[in-house]
Amino acid sequence: MKSFLNPKKGLNQTWRYIVSILIILIFIIIGTLCYFAALYFTSRHAEEMVDFDEVVFSNPLIDLFANNAMTIFWIVGLWVAARVLLRRSLKTFITPYRTIRWNQIIYGFSVAFSLFALQLIIDLIINPSDYYFQGFQFSNFLFLIMISLITFPIQTTAEELLFRGFLLQFFAKITKNPILLSLMIGGIFGILHFSNPEMENGAFWIGVDYIAIGVIWTYVTIRTNSLEATIGAHAANNIFISLFIASNNSAVGQLPSLFFTNNNEATAITTLTSILPNILFMIVMIRTSNKKGTGR
Repeated sequence: MKSFLNPKKGLNQTWRYIVSILIILIFIIIGTLCYFAALYFTSRHAEEMVDFDEVVFSNPLIDLFANNAMTIFWIVGLWVAARVLLRRSLKTFITPYRTIRWNQIIYGFSVAFSLFALQLIIDLIINPSDYYFQGFQFSNFLFLIMISLITFPIQTTAEELLFRGFLLQFFAKITKNPILLSLMIGGIFGILHFSNPEMENGAFWIGVDYIAIGVIWTYVTIRTNSLEATIGAHAANNIFISLFIASNNSAVGQLPSLFFTNNNEATAITTLTSILPNILFMIVMIRTSNKKGTGR
């Protein structure tokens, strides 16, 4: 069986991965500079559209679009590293096989989205006072749907390609143990999210949440022998939150989501309820993968 952790195509010496990291970082910096350049030129023509205190766009929908769009540079950096240094296609960070299984991405998205929806419904029943329906404006919510569906798949795919694609294959040169790899990649994924404003709601438990989800998604990638399922799950997670749950100290800003939650304090219980749908997702995807078989 072809192995996602051990790509046979291309040139995969350790030094090529290390130089690739530098190339990817350069493109990430370019993307960030483009975001700040957009802020600067916007402020020159429409000062009210920029929040100078937070250094973001005043309109959260515009800021969401700009933040997600800049991750295109991440993908370009990964593509350049793959083609120039590793001498293989970007597809090899997604699957070791001849073609990408788009149905598996859609399936991963559908399963994860359904589990997140079920979790929200249960929480609304148990803790109805924690949520209230935001003032609904059709035009704003329509824009939110469009921006989320177009840009979140770009942003989340960029992160998946970097962490559970490129870095997972790099670390697999050290060990092939799925638990160790999941802990290493999940730890890096979680730690790099520690700058998110949600950490103000309870740094320890939010940190545990980020790392645990990173570990679970990495384990799913290893056990299903591809990145397809977690590409779908990551997109489902971010799209679901943006459409349905707004809160203070959110990484996506004050979006016109359907609901606003006023209970932001992270505890062991809230962390467990956040991790549980991802554990169920892991079980479903691994069992489905085992039934279908991963070889092609």
